[in-house]
Amino acid sequence: MWCLSRIMKLVGVCLAVSALSGCGIQRMEGSAQEVKSEWASALFLTMEQLDTVSKAWPKAGEAQGTDGLESAKNAVRASMQKWQDIPSEHELKAGVQAMEQAAVAVDARLAKAKADGEKEFEKVAKEVAEFRRREEAARGKYTIAARTYNDILRLYPSRLVASLMMKEPAVTFEDSSKMAGAVTHASMLDSLGVARHH
Repeated sequence: MWCLSRIMKLVGVCLAVSALSGCGIQRMEGSAQEVKSEWASALFLTMEQLDTVSKAWPKAGEAQGTDGLESAKNAVRASMQKWQDIPSEHELKAGVQAMEQAAVAVDARLAKAKADGEKEFEKVAKEVAEFRRREEAARGKYTIAARTYNDILRLYPSRLVASLMMKEPAVTFEDSSKMAGAVTHASMLDSLGVARHH
């Protein structure tokens, strides 16, 4: 009887651990998906800006003898190839650099259109401004999602599962609004001054 009771307790413990692990995996995977989604959104909205100006004035690059927009598109496309993964430090930096390259190219095309008195200038400029507003919001959401994901990796029961699955924390920038400065593995708890391990 004693053996049977002990076996039943062990089975109960195993079921409880399994259930907690399942919850940990679900939380971790759901959070990881949000990180990927926000990063993909930022890149997609950058490409939308490039497409908007290149469609409005498709011959402008040819007239200048160079096309910074096409080069910027290639850079953004390269970053978008791994949109299904949480970006590594290298991929995050490359993606932000591609966004900055795109902004320079778009601004140059808008400046030329304004100087040339293009009648579509005001309309296109407003569309670009809206895409940029949404891109900036996506960058901020990425930072929040990445830091929340890092919290989940640190807290029980996800911490045990993350260790077994060799999950790495997501990377963000210290200056989250501009995505600039040092790269960090910070979490939301860090920003609140809560101890790293719980």
